Amino acid sequence: GWDGRPGYFFVNDNAGPVPQTSQTIAGLTAGERYRVSGYFVRDPSSSNPGNDFEVLIDGVMEFNDEVCQVGVWTPFSFSFVAADNDAVLTFRSQVNGDDAHGIDHISVVRE
Repeated sequence: GWDGRPGYFFVNDNAGPVPQTSQTIAGLTAGERYRVSGYFVRDPSSSNPGNDFEVLIDGVMEFNDEVCQVGVWTPFSFSFVAADNDAVLTFRSQVNGDDAHGIDHISVVRE
């Protein structure tokens, strides 16, 4: 990894369409509150300010950041209420430019 973190995921599409990766989270309880947390990093070769990193639940943006430091792992977290017994967690990178992001240590826990 950029700071010695092996095993992170790099959300990148080499200047193609907005890259994203998703996973269905099963076993939730509808109506219960959950917290998503983890770390993200902006590509150290980055040169485009204002390049967004987004996290979505079921297609709804829950977290957005465009100002994280280049090459610095930055924590994030947010809460959501499960609408059903499963939800789709999506990470999007390069939303307003061509600077990719890495993600690591992602967790989802009931509050």
